[in-house]
Amino acid sequence: MNPRDLIRNDITIIKGDACFRDVIITGAEPEIIEEVYFTCSDLQISKNLEYDSERKCYCLRLESEETALYNVMVTDYDITIKFFDDSYRTVLYRGKMSIMEKHNPVEV
Repeated sequence: MNPRDLIRNDITIIKGDACFRDVIITGAEPEIIEEVYFTCSDLQISKNLEYDSERKCYCLRLESEETALYNVMVTDYDITIKFFDDSYRTVLYRGKMSIMEKHNPVEV
């Protein structure tokens, strides 16, 4: 697996907005993958990504309630695979993630 082929590396999150990203793993069939993790130490996040068999990808879901609590910052994240043989492989190391303040809120 080439980490550059995994996903578009940069993630931008607007505070208070939901963030949904598809994570496509190449070079490893889902049958040998036990779990895929999204981790960010600065935000104290460790999420197990669910596999969508119809779209053939793992799904990162950060809900609005979660992102509203994040501090504005530029940080990094990893994507790590746990295989059924209990081995791990970090396929994306220190991808860039930006948390931005919402400047134009929707007024209802």
